Amino acid sequence: MMERSIISGDKRWKKQHIYWLSRVLVLLVLALALGTFFWTPEGSLQWGADIVFRTWLMFLGTVMAHECTHGLLSESKRGNAIWGRLALIPVTVPYVNFRKTHLMHHFQVILRPHSDT
Repeated sequence: MMERSIISGDKRWKKQHIYWLSRVLVLLVLALALGTFFWTPEGSLQWGADIVFRTWLMFLGTVMAHECTHGLLSESKRGNAIWGRLALIPVTVPYVNFRKTHLMHHFQVILRPHSDT
C-alpha cells in the first residue's frame, strides 16, 4: 500500500511522518507546560517572560487540539481524542467541549459565511 505524500518533490513527507512530528510536538508542549510549575520567576522581567512562554505553550496546545478536531494526528477518532486531550492539558479546556464548539463553528460558517463585524 502506497502512503499519501504531503509535499511533492524530492523530499516527500508521508502522512505517518506528519503524525509522529505532531505527536512529538504535543508531548513537548505538555512536558514544557508541566515543567513551568517547577520554576518560580523572580522579578518583573522573569514574570513577563513566564507569562509570554506559558501563553505560547497554550497557543501551541490549542493549535494541536484544533488539528485533532480535524482528524490530523491519528487515523482513528479515538486516537485524535486522546492526542487532543493531551494537547489541551496546559489550557485546562476539555477536548470534548473544544471539539463540539469548533465543529459547531464550522457548521455555522457553512450556513452563514464569516463576517468580521
